[in-house]
Amino acid sequence: MAQVEEFLDQLELSQYLNEFLCGGFTTLDSLRHISESDFARLNVRLGHRRKIKRAIARQLSWPDLSPLPRYMRYDQVLPRGRAFQGQSSSDLLPRPALTPGLSSGMRIPGLVRRIPVTQRSSTCTSTNARSASDLRAHVLTTLRDKVILLDTYSDQSRKRAVEECSPALEIASLPVLSCEDLLEQVHQALSTTHPHLSEPNADELQSILEGIEPCKHFAVIPEYDSYLEAFLSNLNNILYIFDESSLRQKFLKAMTSSKKLDMESSIEFSLALALGASYIDTHEPTVDLAIYLRGRVLLSTLVQWSGDLWMMRVLVLITVYHINVFPSSAYCFLDLAIQLGQHNDLDASNFPLSTVAEPERSCWLRVWKTVEFLHNVLAAAPLPSPNTEHVQK
Repeated sequence: MAQVEEFLDQLELSQYLNEFLCGGFTTLDSLRHISESDFARLNVRLGHRRKIKRAIARQLSWPDLSPLPRYMRYDQVLPRGRAFQGQSSSDLLPRPALTPGLSSGMRIPGLVRRIPVTQRSSTCTSTNARSASDLRAHVLTTLRDKVILLDTYSDQSRKRAVEECSPALEIASLPVLSCEDLLEQVHQALSTTHPHLSEPNADELQSILEGIEPCKHFAVIPEYDSYLEAFLSNLNNILYIFDESSLRQKFLKAMTSSKKLDMESSIEFSLALALGASYIDTHEPTVDLAIYLRGRVLLSTLVQWSGDLWMMRVLVLITVYHINVFPSSAYCFLDLAIQLGQHNDLDASNFPLSTVAEPERSCWLRVWKTVEFLHNVLAAAPLPSPNTEHVQK
């Protein structure tokens, strides 16, 4: 009992002690066998479940695919990251002088200023669900057009989607849960990012995007380890996107290998590290935007992808970044992830992906859980209309 109490105290989750003890989880060894149904029965919140699982994985080598490396605390890795902040990197964009404008749109508690659900069906439509090939073509079209802002999506990608694929489909729908708990959970994941001094408008974004070499792969450099730690500690532990141990191993291999990253890994790292960079207070406030836009340019050159799970992860990364920086267009990308999940029967009521072996099936289901979670967050809180996103606050 004392072990469990100490374990929860370290995680600052002592409010669950009585529930755990009454549920029969009285030792650390018993926590090895805790399941999602147990978490639900004990009324443990989604974000806290990931936090507990992450700690269990470090102490008991479960449930990740392999034991995690020794944990480096975020406050320990920050000084190392700051030591590199004054240096330039060939993988970061030159910082343009940005016109004073909107400070970052989604700095919680400003989450309540989001698109109403009824507005989304008219502003963020997608392709007909009659075939997976049409949907995948529409995803590629959206990414090829380097859609960032909502008006860009409306003017470019939707028109091309109609011409190249099929008639518009009403927005994908999932059940919407209560608002209060969801807002509190997403607050944990997003509220501590450091706001930009300003955000670029559409013309500035276009200028930056045109200045990036599309053929240049993303190179992982040592100073990015602070961004990786920030991403894992602040987001991936609440919104499951990657298996942590696998991502760490891939990062270490990318730093030590002379081989260039493949295209999909380049895209993954650029988007994940951009999110991590948004948690680090630097004197270059657009560093995360620079990394993010490089990933979007790489995505615009994509011809096909290895699997729908990979693309769902990418779309989730884009969605989370847009929630925090370009909120009006966040649901456009989440809607694509929802439809990819539905094409793969992840919303089936009876044992989805029954023919997929573990641990791959669990990865699918965890990413889908994150997609559902983000859907509920955005559905529960209104977004600004397109013409108010770039207004001086």
